[in-house]
Amino acid sequence: MAGLNQEQTEQIRLMSEWVKEKLATEGTGHDWLHIERVRNVSLQIAKEEGADLFMTEACALLHDVIDEKLSDEHRVPLQELKRRLSEDWKVDPEAVDGILAIITRISFRDREKYKDDPLSKEGMAVQDADRLDAIGAVGI
Repeated sequence: MAGLNQEQTEQIRLMSEWVKEKLATEGTGHDWLHIERVRNVSLQIAKEEGADLFMTEACALLHDVIDEKLSDEHRVPLQELKRRLSEDWKVDPEAVDGILAIITRISFRDREKYKDDPLSKEGMAVQDADRLDAIGAVGI
């Protein structure tokens, strides 16, 4: 498990700024504060599990922006996100595919659909952090 290189650090910075702006006024609980909590816990889990930190952080940042529960104002079509990853943020094509594969499969709603297709370490870290945040929000 290596840290982020300079290019990845810049890509994460750009993603983070974009997501923060995109979800600033989101009102269903999938706002920037939720993303930040999921990001922080995901990275803690990823470090313990030896997962790729760039993939984990990118997925944590982007995991809700394509979700159907968001309003049209906040939700981003999958193809637009793919374009941003590839063209705007210059993420490696293999990483783009990996990010999209994870964020399209971590929803609790789709758990039965993907039960025979396990997530990567990175996907599991983000999924666990997302669920922990949901439990914490309800539990508190």
